Amino acid sequence: QKTHPQDAFIYGVLTDSNVELGNYEEAVEAVQKMVDLRPNTESYARVSYVRSLHGDSDGAIDAMKMAARIADPRDKEAQAWCLVFLGNEYFKVGRYQEAEKVYDEALQIFPNYHFALTGKGNARAAAGDYENAVKFYTQSQERVPLTLTVIALGDVYEQIGKTEEARKQYDLAEFIEQKFGNIDQRTLALMWADHDIKLDEALQIAAAEHEKRKDIYTADIYAWTLYKKGQFEEAKKAITEAMRLKTKDARIFYHAGMIEKGLGNKRAAADYLQKALRISPSFDVLQAEVAKSALQELK
Repeated sequence: QKTHPQDAFIYGVLTDSNVELGNYEEAVEAVQKMVDLRPNTESYARVSYVRSLHGDSDGAIDAMKMAARIADPRDKEAQAWCLVFLGNEYFKVGRYQEAEKVYDEALQIFPNYHFALTGKGNARAAAGDYENAVKFYTQSQERVPLTLTVIALGDVYEQIGKTEEARKQYDLAEFIEQKFGNIDQRTLALMWADHDIKLDEALQIAAAEHEKRKDIYTADIYAWTLYKKGQFEEAKKAITEAMRLKTKDARIFYHAGMIEKGLGNKRAAADYLQKALRISPSFDVLQAEVAKSALQELK
């Protein structure tokens, strides 16, 4: 940093590492310096993510639109990447049709792009079109078998009653994470907690990650694994940490609602669950249904 004060790339690295560690003030400073030095696709994409973390969804969408607009027209993958992440920002706040539209644009620019195919799968699943969700997730997985896509496909199978197919996907996700994702197994911990399997291992992984880093998503997964083990007081501490930036993330509010329900705080539980479903009513094929059922029980 000292030897290259004008090097935007270094500020990009600083932004990413501070975000991962949960040092958000430092991340904001670094991304501001980066965009001041070089207002390009890479810097605007990071501005978008930092805004999203801080609950500024509109600002995140605007910055990602700018990143897409100024992407190198010769670099089709970079253009498609920006559009996918723009779609993901729309999806996060329940704007599913707008999300799907930009996923389609990404696929026109860069056909068979696995991230865009997963986005299409998410959009179709949110619309209740499970047949096409399976189709897009499968196409994505055939190209690059990313854990999140594999789990999403498993969840759709679970939703339509194909339990055996779902189990195969969850086993595959576990295999991928343990073979290639051993640096960060938070995705695995979340999957286990969501499906009430290997809860001791899930908590162990989440607790170890939470020791190393203080970002909101690690705190969220730690809270969820604690909740699943019935440790509601500890879970509440962790979920409070996860909500500190006021991020508009339906999953975090869903977890907060379930934790408050576990503690017997019915009003707070209902408030958080309603907030989750207001932000993104189909945030997850299976967990959104759990949120709706829990809310009914509280009425």
